[in-house]
Amino acid sequence: MCLLAGCGSDGVPRVAVEGNVLLDDKPVPFATIQFIPAADTPGPLATATVIDGHYRLAKSQGPPIGKLRVEIRTDYGRLHPTESPEQIVRQFGGAPPDPIPARYHRDSILEATTEAGGSNVFSFSLTSKPE
Repeated sequence: MCLLAGCGSDGVPRVAVEGNVLLDDKPVPFATIQFIPAADTPGPLATATVIDGHYRLAKSQGPPIGKLRVEIRTDYGRLHPTESPEQIVRQFGGAPPDPIPARYHRDSILEATTEAGGSNVFSFSLTSKPE
């Protein structure tokens, strides 16, 4: 049964996902996107890297089927590749400000619902302006 549904190594049915992430109509250069099971959706979270505004997860690493909370954060290591974490902290007096507002990560308003056999393409157009 799991072979037909596309289960991961943990026995949870998963799906492949992909999409684009824009901030103020421009591709996000480097970020992480997490799909976190919400409500009655069982399973682990899935994390992908966003590079030049695009992400993709294979079925084996993808999120479970169902309703998901989505969080998108800047990947500081890739945004500041020539600097160590200590240099970044000194430069910004702590963690640098995230160009992606908290309403898309810590206080995320983003959701997705994955379906078995569906296209599962989720693109997000974020804005840095207050809503």
